[in-house]
Amino acid sequence: MSYCLNPNCKEPQNLDRAECCQACGFRLLLHNRYRAVRLLGQGGFGRTFLAIDEQPEAEGRGQKAEGGVGSGEWGVGEAGEAREQEDHQLSAQTLELKPLSSEPTPCVIKQFFPQQPAVTERETAIALFHKEAQRLKELGDHPQIPTLLDAFEDDRQLYLVQEFVDGQNLEQVLAEQGAFTEATIWQLLDQVLPILRFIHDRHVIHRDIKPANLIWQRNSQFSRLVLVDFGAAKLVQMSDRLKTGTSIGSAEYVAPEQVRGKALFASDLYSLGVTCIHLLTNLSPFDLFDMVNDGWAWQQYLAEPVSDRLAQILDRLLQNALSKRFQSADEVMGAIGKAEGRRQEAEGGVGGARGAEEAREVGRDALLLTTNNQKPTTLSTPHTLYPTPHTLPTCTHTLTGHTACVNAVAISPNRAIVASSSEDKTIRFWDLQTGHMATAVLDHVQAARTIAFSPDGETIASGGQDRTIVLTRKWYLDIAGRSEVLGQHGQAVTSIAFTPSGQLLASASRDKTIKLWNLATKAELCTLKGHRLNVTAIAFSPNGQFLASASADHTVCLWTAEANLNIQMRYTFTDHIGTVQAIAFSLDSQLLATGGDDRTIKLWSTQTGRLLRTLPGHSWTVSALKFTPDGSTLISASWDGTLKLWRLADARSDAVIVLTGHSDSVNAIALTTDGKTIVSGSSDKTVRVWQTAE
Repeated sequence: MSYCLNPNCKEPQNLDRAECCQACGFRLLLHNRYRAVRLLGQGGFGRTFLAIDEQPEAEGRGQKAEGGVGSGEWGVGEAGEAREQEDHQLSAQTLELKPLSSEPTPCVIKQFFPQQPAVTERETAIALFHKEAQRLKELGDHPQIPTLLDAFEDDRQLYLVQEFVDGQNLEQVLAEQGAFTEATIWQLLDQVLPILRFIHDRHVIHRDIKPANLIWQRNSQFSRLVLVDFGAAKLVQMSDRLKTGTSIGSAEYVAPEQVRGKALFASDLYSLGVTCIHLLTNLSPFDLFDMVNDGWAWQQYLAEPVSDRLAQILDRLLQNALSKRFQSADEVMGAIGKAEGRRQEAEGGVGGARGAEEAREVGRDALLLTTNNQKPTTLSTPHTLYPTPHTLPTCTHTLTGHTACVNAVAISPNRAIVASSSEDKTIRFWDLQTGHMATAVLDHVQAARTIAFSPDGETIASGGQDRTIVLTRKWYLDIAGRSEVLGQHGQAVTSIAFTPSGQLLASASRDKTIKLWNLATKAELCTLKGHRLNVTAIAFSPNGQFLASASADHTVCLWTAEANLNIQMRYTFTDHIGTVQAIAFSLDSQLLATGGDDRTIKLWSTQTGRLLRTLPGHSWTVSALKFTPDGSTLISASWDGTLKLWRLADARSDAVIVLTGHSDSVNAIALTTDGKTIVSGSSDKTVRVWQTAE
């Protein structure tokens, strides 16, 4: 079925392949590719539709590329060098690729238009449209926030196209299953509070937290809540704190100060509290508020009483007075941990932080067993990876100096130096032996997202939010003019990698492409298009025969270079069920490890394309992977704040040791060539150096 997007159409339902509405004549194929299928919801600022993308981006196998590679390695080769010298420059080539699939892709269309009398000005709707598009871009690829796919104006209407999140919203779950249990509410808090911390840390207030905007995704491998509809979201500047704005939100859930146009971070927490009591009682929030006493009277409507600790948490979330309410998601999470710890001690269990963590695990398992009838795989007490405790990695240095989260780290191949790049726009160099900062380089006008040393250690390449790839040659010398811009992408650069020979550099971007660059001539050799969404990570195999790329489209592509100069896509791996954030080759190039938002690590054969093994264990996105030189151990980093070392020779999924110490997400890891030193970078603004004893 096709659904007409004309707001004034009286009969919007049409046949599947119709081009124009049979009732009003309105075009049904939006932006020449998106077809609305069903109306999902409608509010004061617009409507939301389930839709399909009938023209997915082209992907597939690559054709012959000028200046390609020879001798089985990604490099310019003698033929390529001769051709470049003859022509003086090499034109950039874009590979024409066959689609991986011609099937329509589901998505969600948000149509913006003013409807309420108080917001009839078109300028108000346009401003809101641009705000949501900007907010969604800034929030990036968080696994529990939908990805923004497109934003445009069509026939004087404003549209956002977002990732389709398959699942039920909590309002639907409530209607089907009835009132939620206490264990389910603990799980809801456990999942939603980190999302709120994430958006609040980026100065965004959602302003419309409610059950209908929390979608429950669940299958045999994971169960998670996704926060949707940032149409009312607000970016907070310091100067905005005391200003009165527009009252936006759903009346049943909105905080008192938000009604007056003064939404704060605590306003989202209030709405979360109202959401919880609505789900616990299965009654409208309007029926739970005592107008006489100006407060919430929800506990008397519970079918089963809840524990005092949950009641205390919810009552504080629901305080009308800001001074009595939780002020941040971190504060709520801290209070939950303390409440759980006190309960464990009172019942004679394990107290403190460990008790709190175990209590949360019990609540989490109870929910998953209730909903999926399948308990997720969890790690038991970690086994020792090394022969004796004396060789376990210990943190020898915590490097501080960055003023924002650390996005990437790299270790020089011939010097005891580690480099780190950050959201603060800088690249910093640190002495691995002393932990002292050697120097800092400011080469990007926006966040520096990725860095890599050349194989000879003489050059460091970096890329960032400003879309550029910068080469800093002789980085260890304090001389002017050592940095130069190699080229740029259409959107932010997410990952870069040198070929083992050091002749070429590959760059990946949110513009969905991978570019190959000749470092000698600074020419763009070709552009690879094999992903439908942004490319998140790339890596060359140590033998130089493969390039792997990961993407937000849930796939990994393995590219090969043949002796006849063809660049071809050998395999496309599709087993991940979320954005793939990390990839790594083993030293013998026989294994490819991948990890991402589905919290698993997968091991693939580069020769057969077969999935060999899946390693569960992280509680949040797997963000980085590295093999040790001997191939016996895989090191993973995660947004859950941990590093894990997996003993691959052991078939047990719990053959792992866990390194903790970072207070926020671990975004990157690097390893020395001897495998004895691990370096990790985190959103807590620090770099940690982990050393294995001799």
